[in-house]
Amino acid sequence: MDVATTHKVPSPDECHSLLERYGVPEHIIQHSEMVCRVAVFLAQHLNEQGEDLNIPELQAAALLHDLTKMEGLAEGRDHAKSGNEVLAKLGFKRIGEIVAEHIRLKEKTGSKVLSEEEILNYSDKRVMHTTVVSLADRFDDLKERYGANGLDENTMERIARLEAKTYELENRIFARLEFTPDALPLLLEQVLVSLQKTTLWVLKRQPLCTRMGCLFKAPSLGRGFCTMERADNKEEEETSILRNGLRGNTRPAIDNRAQRL
Repeated sequence: MDVATTHKVPSPDECHSLLERYGVPEHIIQHSEMVCRVAVFLAQHLNEQGEDLNIPELQAAALLHDLTKMEGLAEGRDHAKSGNEVLAKLGFKRIGEIVAEHIRLKEKTGSKVLSEEEILNYSDKRVMHTTVVSLADRFDDLKERYGANGLDENTMERIARLEAKTYELENRIFARLEFTPDALPLLLEQVLVSLQKTTLWVLKRQPLCTRMGCLFKAPSLGRGFCTMERADNKEEEETSILRNGLRGNTRPAIDNRAQRL
């Protein structure tokens, strides 16, 4: 498979067409859109700190990470593995590779940079249904649900090991960021409120993923940047997003370039 095919990335519209084609229920689509929103938000801020995450690839993988989940539940299969296989057959090899690790990450040694796989894996762990929650809440829910189903002790131990590894990943991610894990839901909500209140910006479905879960346009300013298109030709207004959860007492940031999410 050549490089062009390996790195082929479906657009948001193509992602939603695939979700419909594979009969993914609306509640899973909404979950995937929220995971997309978290993943892109984190990736943008990480790229500002020197990471080199490919946002279009991450966005597509987030939208498609549960593409075969219903099939997996019905047949008792690992939907991360089957999702990877389906996407590879469709020509989206790199997207499939990211999706393959959204449940469990492969062991990597010596890598200091963060990968798209790690950001998707972490983002999925922060979203319970369509709500951004803490890792503690997410894993408490998992333990309660699986415990209620009477699963064996080995399964509960695997969940505990996964929880510990996810906290390690969280520490790696937020060591590079200027806000804390607890601040993430508030910051995402403030972005949404800011967009809703700013009449100079429009949400278009081309090429935006605009089902109000994933609000990010494919980068037009290079990797790491997401922009919202203008509704008119006036000069940009400076907009500020309050970041009450920032480490320390950093003043609200004002971005006078294209609106950064």
